[in-house]
Amino acid sequence: MPITRQEKKSFCQTTRVAMPMKDGLRFILIEDIYYCQSHGNFVTLHLKSGKSFIASKSMKKMEELLTAHHFFRIHHQYLVNTAEIVQYEKGDGGNITLMNGVIIPVSRYKKAEFLKIMLHGHG
Repeated sequence: MPITRQEKKSFCQTTRVAMPMKDGLRFILIEDIYYCQSHGNFVTLHLKSGKSFIASKSMKKMEELLTAHHFFRIHHQYLVNTAEIVQYEKGDGGNITLMNGVIIPVSRYKKAEFLKIMLHGHG
């Protein structure tokens, strides 16, 4: 049985995100994003493929777009896919390690909220 136009629209909206680039749009599977890194009004998306892309979106817009998809802003400069976190190391704010081995700092201001989310299985 073929899927309806509404089902297709819903599927595309929940699994892919359209990122404005300087030369057009790039459609990226949300689950393929390890983390986003802020650079002023631009964000670098770091993907599981090892590639990274600069998107013309602010971190605030990225956070609004991805929070419902298990992303958490652990630092003013980083928004991470919590499904890709393999370790948390204590410290002032601490650090997380992603499945690809990248280590990212956790803001001391975000630490309590981050640990609560991770310990209660909402990540």
